[in-house]
Amino acid sequence: MNKEETLTLFAQGQDAWNAWAAEMRERRASLEYDNAWVAGPDRNTWNDATREWYAAATVDFSEHLFEDDVTFENFVFPGNAVFERATFAGEARYQGATFTRDANFENAILKRDAWFEGATFLGNAGFHSADFSGNALFHSARFSGYVAFEMASFTGDAGYRSAEFRGEVDFGGATFRSGAGFESSTFLGNAWFSSATFTGSAWFDGATFTGNSVFERATLLGEARFQRATFMRDANFENANLIRESWFEGATFLGNARFQSANFSGNVQFQSVTFSGDADFQSATLLGNARFESATFTGSAWLDSATFKGSAQFNQAKFETVASFAKAQFESVANFHAMRGGLSFSLADALFLAVPDFTEANFKEAPRLDNLHIEPGRFAPFYVSRIREFFKTNPEAAARWRARRFRNWRFFSGDGDLSAKWRALKGLAVKGHDHEQELNFFRGELLAQRWLPGKRLRPLFLAGLAYQVFSDFGRSMTLPLLWLLAGIAGFGCAYLGQFPALAVQPWSGGFLWAWEWAKSFWRGGPQLTCVAGQGDPVVAALQLSVHKALPFLGLGSSGHIDQFYACLYGVKPSPLSSRLIPEIPGFVAGIGVFQILFSTVMIFLFLLALRNHFRIK
Repeated sequence: MNKEETLTLFAQGQDAWNAWAAEMRERRASLEYDNAWVAGPDRNTWNDATREWYAAATVDFSEHLFEDDVTFENFVFPGNAVFERATFAGEARYQGATFTRDANFENAILKRDAWFEGATFLGNAGFHSADFSGNALFHSARFSGYVAFEMASFTGDAGYRSAEFRGEVDFGGATFRSGAGFESSTFLGNAWFSSATFTGSAWFDGATFTGNSVFERATLLGEARFQRATFMRDANFENANLIRESWFEGATFLGNARFQSANFSGNVQFQSVTFSGDADFQSATLLGNARFESATFTGSAWLDSATFKGSAQFNQAKFETVASFAKAQFESVANFHAMRGGLSFSLADALFLAVPDFTEANFKEAPRLDNLHIEPGRFAPFYVSRIREFFKTNPEAAARWRARRFRNWRFFSGDGDLSAKWRALKGLAVKGHDHEQELNFFRGELLAQRWLPGKRLRPLFLAGLAYQVFSDFGRSMTLPLLWLLAGIAGFGCAYLGQFPALAVQPWSGGFLWAWEWAKSFWRGGPQLTCVAGQGDPVVAALQLSVHKALPFLGLGSSGHIDQFYACLYGVKPSPLSSRLIPEIPGFVAGIGVFQILFSTVMIFLFLLALRNHFRIK
């Protein structure tokens, strides 16, 4: 029918319309019975009878203006229904309507509520660039063919609860300015939401995606809810922006789940989610808290270069095959308590700004810890400046924020849990034969234990502090050598400080005189001379210090040692013979013993670090 005939029939009411529709269906059945029905994708192959039937069964409301509320409730459209560029000034009601062939609402304008609840679309449904100014309600609607809502605009709520899409559906580029509800809806074909914008909340709770689901580059400004949703094939959220909280609790991903470069600005919930295919979160950014507790990763889990700015909770998660966190960055609490690792688990080049919790974690194969960095307190100055600024504007809110933010930020205080975390990491390094990381984690464990109640300022506390200062807990070969050299210079200055010409000065002592001597030396000033014998007292003091520090090298005979003492302190008659013996002040003898002990310890620490560096057993 043409537009005029269509409007005339519509004016006669529902009974007349459906009677006409029944007549058209009977005519088609008769043509099929007489084998006179010839239809197919190519209209050029149709016969005249088929063309005539389609021309008579098609209704045309294109570009028509419906000035008042209009109802098509329970109407039957036997052929194509054309509402292209139609304008509905009032409510549009299509509840229970049946569209036997294609329904075309492209570029239609629906200024008030549009009701399609329980409608049946047996052919294709085209809503491309349609504008829904009121609510658009498609609850329990059935779509059998291709459904196109590309570039459609929904100003009010868009409701598709329990809707069924048997073919492909495309919401690409659509804009939802209010809530969008797809709860318990079923998508049997591919579902496209790429580049769609959800300004309000988006509800997909309990939805079933039998085909591929594509949310690539979609923007969800409100809450995104996919709780208990089922993704039978691939789910694509690449480059999606989820601004507020995202809920995937209890969801099932039977295909691959792709979240590469996705941006989660709010908290994200993946508790008890099952990933049967690969789960790809590479380069994803999670600004809020990320919860993956009890999640199961049956396929490979790729979180390389992901950034977790809030807490990351993976406790009791199961990784059955490959899991990679290479180059991932964790800027807050990271909890892997009681997790289970499978064939491979990598933390290579990962960065943790708080000590991660791997207590009671279990791995089939040792995890890879190459170049793993744990740097608690790295951004402390930045946070301190933020807190100070916040205190000035709202002290009470700032106090609450500080308590929440720093509840677990006890890097080197008396935190028994922190020590256990380091110990668990050390166990992983031992299992993986990663000796370097084992030493790093042992260092962290000792630091965490330092301030525990009952250990402060005790002998073990002081010993641990010395172990850190002089050798970085047995990890550094440079520190013991530097301390040994500093000791040689320092003790040499102490020996020189007992030189008679210096001991009487108010600033006497080799430490101060060393500086004065250096200036005098470069200026060509007067130098010290030996008390007895020949030589330079400065050189003699250094040689004496070297001999005390490294006696096993045999750098000087007993005669040479006597010359050092004589040059520095003079000689005196021997009580046992007539020969002269060097004068040795009691202070010099005392610090000489102390230097021997100090140097022996530094040499031991150097050898210990050497052994640790080369993994010598």
